[in-house]
Amino acid sequence: HGDILTPQKEWLDKDLAASEATWKIALFHKAIYPLKEGRAYEDIKKAFGEVFDKHNVDLVFNGHDHAIARTYPMRGGIAKQKPSEGTVYFVTGRSGYKTYKDVVKRGYNTFFHNPFDQPNYLVVEVRGLKLTVKTVKMDGTLIDTFFIDKERDVNSDLEPRKAVDVR
Repeated sequence: HGDILTPQKEWLDKDLAASEATWKIALFHKAIYPLKEGRAYEDIKKAFGEVFDKHNVDLVFNGHDHAIARTYPMRGGIAKQKPSEGTVYFVTGRSGYKTYKDVVKRGYNTFFHNPFDQPNYLVVEVRGLKLTVKTVKMDGTLIDTFFIDKERDVNSDLEPRKAVDVR
């Protein structure tokens, strides 16, 4: 992939540098933070992850692993707390019949679901400084709702919650 990725990386860097968009979102096939056992795309992570970090990309959608998951805001491979500190990587699920039994939730995932029962789709809604992603089964059943709120610099996974005493 190395030589093939260089022109793509250069194009992406230039395109994002010129962008003044409120929301920076990327999508491509193979996940930088994969879910399937034995998969690691270090060349893709190195090429694109650095560019996403440099240009403060908010959200990246990936496929390939036929499961649904998202990460903490990631920067340089490290999980962060606030959306402004990193990029959330979202593996989008499945659209056909193919499923994997060997996909797993990783330490960098805040949400994971293996859609064995039926395909799914995403609904992305942007209203000003708030972006919402709903994950829905083919029959219309809601699997998950996730949001990023830039005004408060929180997302639904990391939103401050009332402390609970578990002693």
